[in-house]
Amino acid sequence: MTFSIFNVKNFKVWKKIHNQESDTTNEFSYLLNVDTTNINVYPNPSSDVLNILLPAVNSNMVSVAIYSITGQKVVIEEVEITNNVFIKSYNISDLNTGIYFVSVKSNDRIFTQKFFVK
Repeated sequence: MTFSIFNVKNFKVWKKIHNQESDTTNEFSYLLNVDTTNINVYPNPSSDVLNILLPAVNSNMVSVAIYSITGQKVVIEEVEITNNVFIKSYNISDLNTGIYFVSVKSNDRIFTQKFFVK
């Protein structure tokens, strides 16, 4: 079974699931619980290093993804959390100038913030 997000608009996600065994495809949508108030992304804009700070994380692990404006994943990783705070720096010097989104998923919450690469 493969999963792919093929459209994100106004935080509503449409997914297509293909079951290879039965060769069937199902599509569905859902609303994400997205929070932009507790995540800090700095400096913004940036050209070399992007720092991400997410205080008060109620999880031992988070999933971090950085997407281009076209939806291309440029970073995706699982990160272990200590002391309920997520803070990490990413080298973004190889990214093209433009608009990007960072998304940090913790348990059932997703924190998203837009940033600019100059």
